[in-house]
Amino acid sequence: MTQLRWIMIALSLACIAFVAWRASWIINLSAPGMSLGVVQREPAPLWSPPSDDLSDVLQDLSRKSEWHRVAAEDVSIRVEPRWGTMLVEILLLLMPATLFPGWIYTRVRGRRSDAVLHVAVRLGLGLALGFSLSFLLWLLFGGWGPPLIVPLSSLGGLSGLVMGVRSHRRVVEAPPCSK
Repeated sequence: MTQLRWIMIALSLACIAFVAWRASWIINLSAPGMSLGVVQREPAPLWSPPSDDLSDVLQDLSRKSEWHRVAAEDVSIRVEPRWGTMLVEILLLLMPATLFPGWIYTRVRGRRSDAVLHVAVRLGLGLALGFSLSFLLWLLFGGWGPPLIVPLSSLGGLSGLVMGVRSHRRVVEAPPCSK
């Protein structure tokens, strides 16, 4: 059980490190009194944001209909991480990182109970249900992408954590079965 717990913890930390290593970035372009747009940048580590060199975009200011009145010197550039995208990526990667060791745990645990693995398998199930519900809503109502993916997956993960803690308490407090 101990090895399985450490494997699950290592997988979860690797998921977080992977998303931090390949963070999503956007660059907001604005001028006095107007927003010029958003440019998505290539993934870069969270601790090393991409450069804000958009000389190729700024040279095309005269060609863009909304931008023809703006001088390149008046454009302010702000580089920001895409926190929502990174949260979704972490939760999507945590789902199999908790479900796979959790599935093995449910098969080999017998009467032994491990709090971390017990809660992790419920967390993975909650995340899977949250993502599935978001995907189902997308299929039912259409649109540009799955609706409410961050709230539903976060709510699923939180409910999985709560259910995992509650069910582990019941397992620990239950009297042993006598034969």
